[in-house]
Amino acid sequence: MAALQEHHLRMLGIGEHFLLKSLLSLLSSPVEKNFCQTCLCLKNLSVNVQTQEELMALGCISLLIAVLHSPAVGKSESAITLLSALSQHPPNRDGMVEQGLVQAVDKLLLLHSSSSTIVSHGAITITNLSSTPTGQQAVMDSQCLTRLLKALDLTSTTEDARLCVVSCLHHLTCLVSLKPHIAEQMTAEHISHLVTYASQAENLELSFHAASVIGELGMTVAPLLSPHSDAVLGYLLRFLKNQEVRFQQLGIATLSTLKNDGCFAAAVSGNAVQEQLCMVRTQTERTSELLSMVSPTSPSSEQAPSAQSLD
Repeated sequence: MAALQEHHLRMLGIGEHFLLKSLLSLLSSPVEKNFCQTCLCLKNLSVNVQTQEELMALGCISLLIAVLHSPAVGKSESAITLLSALSQHPPNRDGMVEQGLVQAVDKLLLLHSSSSTIVSHGAITITNLSSTPTGQQAVMDSQCLTRLLKALDLTSTTEDARLCVVSCLHHLTCLVSLKPHIAEQMTAEHISHLVTYASQAENLELSFHAASVIGELGMTVAPLLSPHSDAVLGYLLRFLKNQEVRFQQLGIATLSTLKNDGCFAAAVSGNAVQEQLCMVRTQTERTSELLSMVSPTSPSSEQAPSAQSLD
């Protein structure tokens, strides 16, 4: 019933939060099936922002953190799935950080690193919580960055889980406070995994986010990129040929950075790269011309009355 949002008003309108309080009491159930179904029901109900606020006020986060590190993997998976859903709502984030959720996710990724569900929703939760200054500080004070970088090498997880991890790393490298910490922990092995993912033409989202991490770190990881120069230029050329602007812009920005590195300078100035850049420039100029044909004339571009006519 909770999966259908049209039922929520009647379900939640009984008594003083009777249903939510009853469900929260089931979170202490020793029966794994009961716990998992309770988390699923709460997740379905929490699509409503008001319901999320009520769950926060009723102490939902502390109850979930208490069972997050259960030896029963199913309970941990259900708990982090619900927590990641609750972390999507910005007003919840500072409260979740204050209750120690970042540290709890850190430990969770250490204990259950082979679970795709835990890796995926753990990364999503870190992404959401790190959108606030307190969340960023909590990430720096934990080992979450180490866990995420290690997850790049987990062959036991699914491609969707790897996408969540790489997307999270992309988000974190865009944060001024966290970028230096990621650069410090980046190793040749981590870079090798990122280049492999960036070179995948089959999964464009994974390719884009992996290449974005490399692009954001720029010259700080250039020495680690040197052994992969052919692969890096390969995916950058593919980006330049992609008709999506975000790929073209990422390719150009990364090339602009790498041209300052001796290993890449000659290749960036080579015929293949320059020819593709000329094609992008031509496309851009043609697009600009077409836009000028359909854009309304701005007031500033209209001819001003002459001094003679004013007289």
